[in-house]
Amino acid sequence: MAHAEIVSIDTSEALAMAGVYAVLTYDDLPTDVKNYGLEIQDTPVLAHGKVRHHGEPVALVAADHPETARRAAAKIKVEYKELPVITDEASATAPDAILVHEGRTDHHAGHVPHPNIVHRQPIIRGNADEAAKKADVIVRGEYYFGMQDQAFLGPESGLAVPEEDGGVHLYIATQWLHSDLKQIAPVLGLPRRRCG
Repeated sequence: MAHAEIVSIDTSEALAMAGVYAVLTYDDLPTDVKNYGLEIQDTPVLAHGKVRHHGEPVALVAADHPETARRAAAKIKVEYKELPVITDEASATAPDAILVHEGRTDHHAGHVPHPNIVHRQPIIRGNADEAAKKADVIVRGEYYFGMQDQAFLGPESGLAVPEEDGGVHLYIATQWLHSDLKQIAPVLGLPRRRCG
């Protein structure tokens, strides 16, 4: 895993550009809720202290035009201190391993044995013949299922348009509208009814 400590972020050049309205980093986010996630809210809206993977966002730019925003983003100076690359489970779970994830309890499998383990899925194996002796009902047969794939055809993008009442109108391609709303509203500091 390529990860790094964030030493400093300098947004001054981006903020000085004509057409730039705001540049936000983690500390500028307007709410105490700064993480999101579908099941476990462990993904920061913007990186804080470190980046956990290549491409993790560290700043947001609001500007009068997308090209202005792109040029301003290019002027943001981030100084990183590279951390040792983690390439396997042994190095990720060593006693002196650098923590990539914060320690937490996995709500599916109980407490995980190391903070760098995001999820552990126990697999239960047994003797099918012994289990059949204890079963009230046994169903046997051959079953064929077509391949299932939840391939999503929409773009991985969205547009947020501020409303006059302080809310926001969201245009997003999603399969999980209510789950998205549950994640987006708290990080914006808005009640769900004002995110539509």
